Amino acid sequence: MLVEVNDLKGLIIDIKPDILLSEWIELDEKYQCVFLISSDEEASLLEGVISSRSKILIKNNSYFIKSLLKQAVNCLNLRLNQIAFVTSNPLTIQSIINEPIGTIMITQSILYEHIGHMPDLIAPSITELKTTLENYPGYFSEVKTTIIGDNSFSDSGRIFNFNLSYDQFNINVISLGRYFGTKHHKHRIHQFSHRLRKSKTDSSQNELFWKLIVPIIKRTKYDGITRVPPRPSDERDRLGMLLSQLSMYEQINNFSDYLLCLEDFPKQKQQANSEERRINVRGKFRATEDVVGKEILLIDDIFTTGATVGECAKTLMNKGAKSVTILVLAVNQFDSLFPVQRQPLMCPDKCGGILQLRINKNGKGAFFGCSNFFNRTCNKILAFNLGWRRINSSNSFNETEELEEIDF
Repeated sequence: MLVEVNDLKGLIIDIKPDILLSEWIELDEKYQCVFLISSDEEASLLEGVISSRSKILIKNNSYFIKSLLKQAVNCLNLRLNQIAFVTSNPLTIQSIINEPIGTIMITQSILYEHIGHMPDLIAPSITELKTTLENYPGYFSEVKTTIIGDNSFSDSGRIFNFNLSYDQFNINVISLGRYFGTKHHKHRIHQFSHRLRKSKTDSSQNELFWKLIVPIIKRTKYDGITRVPPRPSDERDRLGMLLSQLSMYEQINNFSDYLLCLEDFPKQKQQANSEERRINVRGKFRATEDVVGKEILLIDDIFTTGATVGECAKTLMNKGAKSVTILVLAVNQFDSLFPVQRQPLMCPDKCGGILQLRINKNGKGAFFGCSNFFNRTCNKILAFNLGWRRINSSNSFNETEELEEIDF
């Protein structure tokens, strides 16, 4: 979802216009727009059709991405939590991903090398952007598990696919959304990331995760499902109970017993890079049963480099599986290379505490609670929707940030 946008009113559009201008006119009718144009010739295509409230900026090689972004924001005269940047260039997304505005990428496909810097929303084409904004407010797992009051933020969202090349295999990966780690500045307002972390210690999120996985199972016929097996020393099989329930109620074979982890290995997050992660898990799994000709859905929670799920998929295919499709609840997003500061939401009781996102004990609702709750000095809480809006309303560009600007 547009994590740092609560009330979308303006678009900064960095897409080359073509002769067919109807899609641009439709966007201009609904949103206040700034069109970033490379030449006077391109500008002339738009000048006669867009409204007076929208603007055209001519960009050139002297512009830095952040300077151009600030200039466009000034033209809109809107708050940052009302603006999204639209582009078809993944490198541009990577350059502005940490700025406090929404990001939308126009693309037909996602490449593996770009999954660590995913935009807030993807649309197949500029023609479909208006429909996407109206009907798909974000990625499926993020909007479905963002609970406001008693209801999901939305039941409609995008998923995305990419190709994982692992040894001699090319494996299709389906991702339902993104995960922001605790060091990422978006973690503080991202419900789904908090729910994924909570699922590592209890099963309270299984009901929500169930609702994410079932549509994927129903739309494609698989012979069975399995998951990345736990290491021998792990105290719990985090996805085991969920897969047992899915198998029982969705009438699909559970192949969890067909895939075992043979020995403990150091946690993947302790490895320095993708190659070390692959070496760390190589040969650590075994397929115990014949799966010749089977089409298998391999489920995991968070995808970082794909070393663990890739090794599991390879193990099954070496045992004869016709195909293995990987389904992950989220793809891990890289932390910023530069410190990103966001204004904290201070407790309104003026106790000096900060309101922090928490998940209810029953695992369903979410709210912001005072950090001083744990020392029993303040029990102030705020509904998630109110806290989310207040935090985003305070967002501003970090004027003290010293960056090496990247030329457009």
